[in-house]
Amino acid sequence: MRPPKVSWHTRTRSPGETERLGELLSRFLHEGDVVVLKGPMGAGKTTFVRGVARGFGCPRVYSPSFVLVREYRGTKKLLHADFYRLGTSLEVEDLGLEQLVSPQAVTLVEWPEPFVPVAGESCIEVTFEYGIAPEERNLEFTADDDMAARLAAFWEQAEGGGRK
Repeated sequence: MRPPKVSWHTRTRSPGETERLGELLSRFLHEGDVVVLKGPMGAGKTTFVRGVARGFGCPRVYSPSFVLVREYRGTKKLLHADFYRLGTSLEVEDLGLEQLVSPQAVTLVEWPEPFVPVAGESCIEVTFEYGIAPEERNLEFTADDDMAARLAAFWEQAEGGGRK
């Protein structure tokens, strides 16, 4: 029987706050981890990735929409994928993108729907939704397995003042 999933909801009020939340999450990510990012266009997924990358000491992040995957090197190797242009898991397999899950890198995937069946279920899922104010975003973090414990530690840091 699979362990229960844990979820945590929060709201950010600016792109900077969304980025800082990504930077905070970077402290809890290990090589081999997969984070899938869901939500509508412009909801803050790449902004969040910028924060994770900054936490790893990576200087600049570009959207991988046209190249599918970008690699960044800092204190940890970061693979940033955007599968907006892919339609099915067969395309992911045909392109060999299932190999993104590497024990030597943290992998973040935007528009992960064609990737999830290939990657498996052990990941942190972050869902972005627009808030009421123009720059406000509602985020839901979900995880199970050992990632649930790390998500709980992240949640405690964020709620306890880990966000500056």
